[in-house]
Amino acid sequence: MTNAEQQIKQLKEKITEQEQVIQKNQIESTTFKKTIYDLLGQQKSALAALNIELTERQKEVRELKEKCAVSKRKLEQMNDRYERLNDSKLVKISRKYWAMNKKTKLKGENQ
Repeated sequence: MTNAEQQIKQLKEKITEQEQVIQKNQIESTTFKKTIYDLLGQQKSALAALNIELTERQKEVRELKEKCAVSKRKLEQMNDRYERLNDSKLVKISRKYWAMNKKTKLKGENQ
């Protein structure tokens, strides 16, 4: 064999080795991609479930805020009614009556 033939043979061997390495890397990258896509698929379903749960929670929060607003309005109305009733002439007279009644009872007990 001549020197040129030996070099060609060595180059062919190197090329086959490099092709094998390339093929091995392609297989690894394909496996890696498949694994990533599988994980993404799993995460997609989990994210969809979380998204559904989030919308449910947001709806629940909205409903609770509405109930809170209604309760606050009712409380304000009740406070207004109480204040109007408390400031009415009838209640003022009634307070004076009970205060006077209490004083007369105390005087009657002391004598």
